[in-house]
Amino acid sequence: METMATERRDEPQTDFMYCSGAATEVLKFGSCQLRSGHKVLFLIIPGNPGVVGFYKTFMQTLHMMFGYQYPVWAASHAGHCVPPTSMDMVDDTYSAEEDDVFGLNGQIEHKLAFLRTHVPRETSLVLVGHSIGCYIILEMMKRNPELKVLKAVMLFPTIERMAQTPQGKVMTPVLCYMRYVAYLPLFLVSLLPDTIKAGLIKLVLGGISALDSSVIQPTVGLLSGDSGVWEVTNSLFIKVGRANIFNRMVSRALTCTVWKHRSSDFNTHRGSVTIFSPEDAIHFIYSGRSLLLYSFSKS
Repeated sequence: METMATERRDEPQTDFMYCSGAATEVLKFGSCQLRSGHKVLFLIIPGNPGVVGFYKTFMQTLHMMFGYQYPVWAASHAGHCVPPTSMDMVDDTYSAEEDDVFGLNGQIEHKLAFLRTHVPRETSLVLVGHSIGCYIILEMMKRNPELKVLKAVMLFPTIERMAQTPQGKVMTPVLCYMRYVAYLPLFLVSLLPDTIKAGLIKLVLGGISALDSSVIQPTVGLLSGDSGVWEVTNSLFIKVGRANIFNRMVSRALTCTVWKHRSSDFNTHRGSVTIFSPEDAIHFIYSGRSLLLYSFSKS
């Protein structure tokens, strides 16, 4: 009986909704609806692509290691999902274009809009960002100082001079100027049945000994026939690259944000490689479990 209860608690729920006029996928472990009684929410802000399915195992482990006490959610970036056939990618095309919801600034406002709509104001937040998600968290805290952020945990942060990193120097011109070359082969791959696409993905990623099988399906989704997912993913990356024109200004602004909240609110974790390691991240967050639980009890 206890085993069955644990399995139910570990069963995630996926919701699709419009937020800022764009399709958004929310992956949830624990409570699916927050009420005023919920003191704490773990919210994952993904990297790019902002597909929440890539974080499923990480979220499940985090939920379990905190004794299933706190809900763990992840909100996709606007448009970084394959919505049900009953949904379009945007609810209001004019509004989405006007607000540039698929650009970097629009994605930041998208997360703030999600919090305003779906999270009670009195709920304390543990924001966990990965890669560009760390930059988004810093901007969220700067734009809305009233957010009740208990902790901001940054995993492999990408917060400034992104286009100047070794991978940025390669990927920025590729995604900015050569992405159209990839459209034809991607379109041809999208015509294949999902089972064949999954097999190809396993073949390509077969050299990764610790490959998490839960990432297969989200990757299949990226190779779906809806090229809109690729467009918005590229849009965010391009905006990130162009934002580096303002490196010095951004660096000063982020320094002020971090200093304002001091080290008690921030934890960072850098890896020697740019591949996200769920195990390292889990151990890093869990190492502060006693402090976090104490903080939760005081909130």
